[in-house]
Amino acid sequence: MSRLAELRKAKGLTQRELAQRVKVSTQAICNYERGHRQGPVEKWQAIAKALGVKLVELFPDAAQ
Repeated sequence: MSRLAELRKAKGLTQRELAQRVKVSTQAICNYERGHRQGPVEKWQAIAKALGVKLVELFPDAAQ
C-alpha cells in the first residue's frame, strides 16, 4: 500500500472524499496511490493539507 493510501485511510477518507477536497478526479487519486501518475506539486500540497500532514510525509523515501 502506498503512503498516500495509508494516510488517507488513517484519516478515514475514501478516494472520492479526498478527490473532492483536493478538486481532482477519483481516478487521479487512484493513479497517485498506485504510482501511475505524478501530479503537479500544487496538487500534492493540497493533498497533504487535506490529510493534515507535511508534504514530506507523503514521500518518506525522498526525505532520506
